[in-house]
Amino acid sequence: MRAGLLVEKITFYKLVKVKTETGSEDNTYVADHHCRARKSYTGGDRENENGDIFYSHHIIFEIRQGYDFNELYRIGWDGGMYRIECIEKDRKNMSVKITCSLVND
Repeated sequence: MRAGLLVEKITFYKLVKVKTETGSEDNTYVADHHCRARKSYTGGDRENENGDIFYSHHIIFEIRQGYDFNELYRIGWDGGMYRIECIEKDRKNMSVKITCSLVND
């Protein structure tokens, strides 16, 4: 992987469970670390879920190895929050490809 291709700055958010005053648990995301990434898009799909038709688009971020994260993390980029769907590690190129989709919360 060429270093000049890592032009996007992304933030990893870690899932933290917090107890509220009533005793219930809330899931919140706290910024864990920042890194640079290469962004690419995949084709969109037309999906039908529970009678609702929507168009989904996936974004692929490619980063260097060395960061500790999993599928429970979220990625912040360009004002949006993205859910990690797939993590592919490439040891030959020392890179990680992360497939994400936009969170509609």
